[in-house]
Amino acid sequence: MVVLVTRPSPDGEALCDALSSSGIQVIYQPLIQFTLGKDSPSLQATLQETDVVIAVSKPAVEWANRALHSKMQTWPDSIRYLAIGQKTADKLSEVTAQKVHYPEVSDSEHLLQLPPLLKPINTKVTILRGNGGRELIREELLKRGARVEYCEVYQRQTLLFDGHSRVKSWKKIELPI
Repeated sequence: MVVLVTRPSPDGEALCDALSSSGIQVIYQPLIQFTLGKDSPSLQATLQETDVVIAVSKPAVEWANRALHSKMQTWPDSIRYLAIGQKTADKLSEVTAQKVHYPEVSDSEHLLQLPPLLKPINTKVTILRGNGGRELIREELLKRGARVEYCEVYQRQTLLFDGHSRVKSWKKIELPI
């Protein structure tokens, strides 16, 4: 068996290592890469005016943390931190040294049921994310009276991929008997 791994770096390499160490043959072909987001330079100023931060993914936390550290800045301790799931919350808690709240079910709908988001009238909410994505959290919080801002801390960029030639080379891989 050969497994094709398309996750971006560094998670893609880690998955390949884990599969290989289990005796599984791996082909690594990332289809996207992450780069610095357009709002990263203003992250610290944004955080200074924020009441609640919502992190929607581990890459959002990692890139935000990278942006702060590159300017020798730290995460404010006066903010309430929320994350869409436990892994993202664990990472956010690690970098902020703060308690991070997250829903038991890792999705936007359940995140919106957390007590700090039920009546956020005049609360300034910053959503850490990449380029694009679902609009549900922002739209619902605006309806509930929050002031919401996206902070694009990373971008997903499509990598060039010549499918025809890559598939031809993959077909030449010898499988163990």
